[in-house]
Amino acid sequence: MNAESTWLCESVRDIIEDIDSDNLNEGVYQGVLQSISPSIPQYDELAKKYFTLSSSAGLGPWPSSSKIAKRIAKHYQSEYQKEQIHQDLS
Repeated sequence: MNAESTWLCESVRDIIEDIDSDNLNEGVYQGVLQSISPSIPQYDELAKKYFTLSSSAGLGPWPSSSKIAKRIAKHYQSEYQKEQIHQDLS
């Protein structure tokens, strides 16, 4: 299974682009975050996964989906950095 196969299917990406709604984009973003309950070490892996998805050639025709993936990546990257700081201070 490649990384893209775990992301939104093409028909969903097409709908996101056709509707072009901030509310829909926010709903997808929140839905992904709520569907994943990572442990601390997974934050870094998830950040890398979603950064890869956001820049993959397969998301070229779907800029909104790419932006959502990048936003998810930044969220997990931030969580990872917070945990690293917390661990360093402990």
